[in-house]
Amino acid sequence: MTEQEIAPVRPRTTNCEICGACVPGDLRALEGWARCASCGVWYRCPCPSPEQLKAYYESEFRASYGLGDTSMHATSRMVARQYIAQADEALGGFDWRGSRILDYGAGEGDLSIVLSELGAYVTAVEPFGYEACGLRGVRTVRTLEELPPDTSFDGLFMTEVLEHLQRPIEVLRRLSGLLNVRGWVFVTTPNSESLKARLTGVRWEERQKFGHLYSFSPSALSIALKAAGFRATRCRGPVRFSNHAPRRVLHFALQLLALGGNLRTLGIKAG
Repeated sequence: MTEQEIAPVRPRTTNCEICGACVPGDLRALEGWARCASCGVWYRCPCPSPEQLKAYYESEFRASYGLGDTSMHATSRMVARQYIAQADEALGGFDWRGSRILDYGAGEGDLSIVLSELGAYVTAVEPFGYEACGLRGVRTVRTLEELPPDTSFDGLFMTEVLEHLQRPIEVLRRLSGLLNVRGWVFVTTPNSESLKARLTGVRWEERQKFGHLYSFSPSALSIALKAAGFRATRCRGPVRFSNHAPRRVLHFALQLLALGGNLRTLGIKAG
């Protein structure tokens, strides 16, 4: 990293979206990313406009739908089954049959389909993959506003979604309001403390994705969930993301060392 790649960010007038700490005026940015010195979250600076993000997602979903490209819908059925198993273990055993589950940011609906196969009553929220989910038989709405009044859920999944949100705490709090007492959220997001992130810095592939607005460390994710009214527990069991044997061994080793590229955390609604 050269000195030319580091430039001061203009003073911010708002506090950090994640921890609420006042971000100092001399915060420094690295090629379009800045880091809160208090909670350690990285955020895109400047943030793309809502219009730019909408155009990006519409284009990416059209380009990747049905082609096996997981850039816009990263949770395959193989991975979904493992996420559900980790949530089940963290909850001490959960009766999926008849439960009401929200899949927030469902992509093409693979996770929703697996949950339905377990007997859960699933509602997916997906603004850009809405048609794809519908074609696969997934009950889907585009926004939370489309949910019937007084709708509530026993739990919800947010897989590879939080990093895309412009106001993650605000969304988490709103989702918490849809959960029953002792409701829960299972969150996955790229790990900014992974080995690959540490080695590549701002050139990390997850920070190169236009739609990624935040980059969470384990502690920053816990802070975000706590701020939204959840008690967070990190799920550390290894997940198989690939059927390629050498890659699978590497992924498992990195996950066991807490250096894997994916964070998985269960939040239990407090109170």
